[in-house]
Amino acid sequence: MSAREMKHLILMRHAKSSWSNDDLEDHERPLNPRGKAGAEAMAGWLTNLNAIPNAALVSDATRTQETWRILSKNMGLNLEAKISSDLYLAGPDQLLGAIQRLPEGSDRTIVIAHQPGMSALVKMLSDGSEPASRSRAYSHFPTCATALIDIPVENWSELEFGKGVFSRFSSPNELATT
Repeated sequence: MSAREMKHLILMRHAKSSWSNDDLEDHERPLNPRGKAGAEAMAGWLTNLNAIPNAALVSDATRTQETWRILSKNMGLNLEAKISSDLYLAGPDQLLGAIQRLPEGSDRTIVIAHQPGMSALVKMLSDGSEPASRSRAYSHFPTCATALIDIPVENWSELEFGKGVFSRFSSPNELATT
């Protein structure tokens, strides 16, 4: 399959958020210092892998938007994210639908959303060929964890569950121990 017939998804859970203000609704919680550092670390990991997105789809929650701003700044991106309320606490079917509606030309897209939807989406997109070192993401997808999935389709509208090759997975804590 040619590179033109391959799409690449970068699926990221938002970075660690703050619980210091009890008056904030869940949707409005910002990142805490650990979350900011985690987003910076994951930006470095993605850059080192040359997994540079050319499109971004981000939940409208404060913590996901802040995660995106840190990533894009640290990766030197000049890319405006599509902010979507449909991604806030979305399940895998809703996330899949949002990805299927991505415009052409967005061959490497990052999606920043929430648990438990992200781990369920990774599992359902995977073709099942990944080693145990990556399949652990199905049960434990920590804050700012990131999965890379290669998908042999020419158009996002062709994306279906079970079509993806789950190629990489990491989290800020894993990067700190290597």
